[in-house]
Amino acid sequence: EIAKIFNKCSRLEHELQMSKAQQHAALDVQVEQNMNKCEVADKEIKKMQSKQLKLQGDVEGAKAESNGLRREKAEMAEKQQEMASEHLPVLNKIDKHLGELRECADQLSADAEMLSQMFKLQVEDSKTATSERDAIAKELASLNSTLRREKLK
Repeated sequence: EIAKIFNKCSRLEHELQMSKAQQHAALDVQVEQNMNKCEVADKEIKKMQSKQLKLQGDVEGAKAESNGLRREKAEMAEKQQEMASEHLPVLNKIDKHLGELRECADQLSADAEMLSQMFKLQVEDSKTATSERDAIAKELASLNSTLRREKLK
């Protein structure tokens, strides 16, 4: 009976060792799988960190560019304001003179039209006077001719 118990104990101990070996092997496989997962996760983390750094650099570059554009915009607005304040009196003076010149041009056009009408009237008067003079000259010539004939008689 001791031999049976011994055999049974040996068999159970062997089964226990086999079970431990299987569990240990399964745990080694799990550890290996988990290590592989950790390596993949670490690679992914490094990849994401480098991407994050790149994106942060892009953001900083965009901020710097935006600040530069704001500064340039402010400078241009200041220059435009300076130019406007510097040239506005001159432009106002030019506008005033332009208005005066337009009035003068309108007056000149009206005067030219009036002179044109007066000239037309003078031309008509001149033609009338010329035709009357010619008529009087013909009449005078006719009367002189009649007078000569009368004197010769």
